[in-house]
Amino acid sequence: GFLGRRKIPFLIATLCRASSDIVRLYPAFAFANIITFLTKYETGASLDPLRFYLLTALLSYWYTVLTREIAKLIGFRVAEKTAVQSEVEGFKHCIELDLSWHESKNTGNKMKQIYKGSEGIVTVLRMWITNFIEISVNFIGITFILFRLDPHSAIGLIIFMIVYYVLAKYISKPALSWVHKVNLQEEDAFGISFEAVNNIRSVKVLGMKDSIVKRMQEKYNDLYACIHKRILWFRARDTVLVGFGTSVEIIMVAMVCWKILQGDLGVGYLVLFLQYFRKTWENVEELAETTVQFAVARYGVARMKDILNEPIVIDKDADKKDFPSNWKTLHLQDLHFAYGKKEVLHSINLKIQRGEKIGIVGLSGAGKSTLFKLLLKEHENYTGDILFDSLRLRDIKRSSFFKHSSVVLQDTELFSFSLKDNIVLVNPKQEDNQELLESVISTTHISDFVSRLPHGIDTLIGEKGLRLSGGEKQRVGIARALFKQPQILFLDEATSHLDLESEEKIQDSLHQCFEQEITAIVIAHRLSTIKEMDRIIVLDQGKIIEQGSFDELYKKRGSFYGLWERQKL
Repeated sequence: GFLGRRKIPFLIATLCRASSDIVRLYPAFAFANIITFLTKYETGASLDPLRFYLLTALLSYWYTVLTREIAKLIGFRVAEKTAVQSEVEGFKHCIELDLSWHESKNTGNKMKQIYKGSEGIVTVLRMWITNFIEISVNFIGITFILFRLDPHSAIGLIIFMIVYYVLAKYISKPALSWVHKVNLQEEDAFGISFEAVNNIRSVKVLGMKDSIVKRMQEKYNDLYACIHKRILWFRARDTVLVGFGTSVEIIMVAMVCWKILQGDLGVGYLVLFLQYFRKTWENVEELAETTVQFAVARYGVARMKDILNEPIVIDKDADKKDFPSNWKTLHLQDLHFAYGKKEVLHSINLKIQRGEKIGIVGLSGAGKSTLFKLLLKEHENYTGDILFDSLRLRDIKRSSFFKHSSVVLQDTELFSFSLKDNIVLVNPKQEDNQELLESVISTTHISDFVSRLPHGIDTLIGEKGLRLSGGEKQRVGIARALFKQPQILFLDEATSHLDLESEEKIQDSLHQCFEQEITAIVIAHRLSTIKEMDRIIVLDQGKIIEQGSFDELYKKRGSFYGLWERQKL
């Protein structure tokens, strides 16, 4: 469960709260006996019973306060720690889920589910300490005491509790259905807000503010309509329940008064019954309300568990092997892959020797990025095999594979950390290796712009690297990849969106890193990037149609020659 090793502290908190609530029943009993004592008191009689009840009532109050606060101190700390840990676990699991799952979900919705689940855990655990223990102790304790004194009022109280709770549950159903609808609308509204802020630069420079705000307003209008209905149903529910409770209280007080007038009960019993009845009413109302809150919290936890229950396939390391660090050949063997029914890779057969520099080119839609995704273990539902010597890529631990490989994506994704942290994040064991850091900074020409940053390499670069230009981001991405000291370097069209000056600097960075003992596989949009590759692979409609060195393919005057000539124009 979510509690894990925190079960024992939570049990201690539960026992403290239970003992506190048991003792808390005593003062009402003591005051009832005091009133009965005073009505029968005769001058000169011993006051010891009065002193006894007053002293024990005082002691019980102090014990109740002390143990209740201890229970809350321990229980609330456990609740908050459990919630924080569950949020971390939810986020960790979310990261490990396969790319196909992420592509089917809205980012804001995912984060909202995890946050709501964490919030729900806090609510449930706090409700246990604050509400459920007290309610349980009072129901059992009060019923027992009243049965000993007057079975009729005890039976009446039990009937009241049952009818009130059933009525509350029944008339709460419409309200709860609107709670569910509000949660769904919140997730949708939060999702749009998150995406808008997450892509704030595009929203600003493309003038999308009005259309985004319009969509957000529509979502929030739908949300408000659901909230309005939820409020209406809860107010109707409260009106019915208060009217029912008040009516039953008057009837039962009249019954107790009749018994007192008949001499069957002492005057003090009326005080005891009123206190216990109102405490019971308060508790049964609290139970009805907390049942609603519990349902809302449980729904939030269930939504988070939906994420936690999603199976991890590709990132799951169980029964898989470590990456073979002494591999010699990467072999793509009769590789086929489809998105749904549309096959995008057909019979790919390719051997890459360790240390070889490979360029992959082709028109848009040729299958270059899809092939990269398979090589990066983002999808495994392909037929055929990807082998490192004789070991299948499917059978290699993802964590082990990425200790030996690195990637520069088409659009480098940066974090709202310092420039340095964005580089060293991929290789925590070497984060203090200043020599390695300076080497990759020099290789990638980051030193050209780091001097103009307010705090140099320790400057926070803003969310998604907003302080940096496109070319600067790409250089950081290459530096990050090299800082990992990989055996295999994947580059996905790293210069496709850059100006000429940025492209030239990045090409120089790439040439420097290609001189190292590294296997490079490069998707290139601008063919000049891969002119010096050992071998160039030409894809068309998911098939390899040509391969060879630049000179070989250029002399052949085939598909690659046509691509090259078009780019020259």
